[in-house]
Amino acid sequence: MEYQLFITADGSPTLYLPQWDEYYHSKHGAMQESTYVFIQQGLDFWHQNHPKKTQCDVFEMGFGTGLNAYLTGLEAEKIKVNINYYTIEPHPLPVDSIKLEQGKKEKIFFEALHQTPWETWETISPFFSLFKANNKIEDFIPQQTYDLIYYDAFGSRVQPEL
Repeated sequence: MEYQLFITADGSPTLYLPQWDEYYHSKHGAMQESTYVFIQQGLDFWHQNHPKKTQCDVFEMGFGTGLNAYLTGLEAEKIKVNINYYTIEPHPLPVDSIKLEQGKKEKIFFEALHQTPWETWETISPFFSLFKANNKIEDFIPQQTYDLIYYDAFGSRVQPEL
């Protein structure tokens, strides 16, 4: 697949797939969209309703650029909750396909998300463990329950089966 880097209106990067005429995130703001949808309305909402829990099991359908995992890992450190993050992705991106402008610690974390091997649990930080499965949702059989689900599919024009 061909990927083109696209800088969104909030200054954060996403990828554009010309063959599908589709962006990985909102072209109006990739960081803004993921922060609102997955962190504020997802993880933070869960945490407010489970303030005594110290662990959250997250399932993400569509690892993509890793932005949702990245933001979740940063938030986990802030709220001091251990995140076990299980994600599936049928079309993994090349490791160097996207970069974020951030501090050294955050850059190391973001790169680790992409460089960690597939099909194995890896500890990325003290509050974040990651399992990346190279799989389609149609073939996924959960082996556990999850506290939070990030459903991050492309639109129905591109993925009508989902």
